[in-house]
Amino acid sequence: MASPEYPFDSDYENPEFKPYLVAIGKLATTWAMFEFTLNDIIWELANLSPKAGTCLTAQLIGPGPRFRCLVALLTLRGSSPRVIKIANSISSKADDLGRQRNRYVHGPAVFRSTDNISYRGNDGRQKGKAWYFSDKHSSYRRTHQQDRRFAKGHGSTSH
Repeated sequence: MASPEYPFDSDYENPEFKPYLVAIGKLATTWAMFEFTLNDIIWELANLSPKAGTCLTAQLIGPGPRFRCLVALLTLRGSSPRVIKIANSISSKADDLGRQRNRYVHGPAVFRSTDNISYRGNDGRQKGKAWYFSDKHSSYRRTHQQDRRFAKGHGSTSH
């Protein structure tokens, strides 16, 4: 058995961890739809076809550059200051959610059925530790809560 400092003997095939992995997948696909919606709005405001627009928005990594582009286009098209303020407000929320999403989707996770613990790579909050751990149920709950926040922020009613 690996130590908590280096727990790489993961048990991904154990069905007990499936809800956690499904929740991470939902986070990833919900976020992809959010970014696609932003891209679509940018293409529309820039009068670009989706094919041409993709050449532009593929260069915008993350929500920050997309929202800056969106605000510039809204300004160009004469949108009211109220609409621009709303876009900026959503942008700051999206930045925060994007950072949290990245931790869950891209951060390493190790699952061990021998002690019912899931380990996550340190995100900087656990000083001096490379890994931190929690029981699998609390990890699943936190991930599922993040998925619901993303879906709510995206306007989805599927959850």
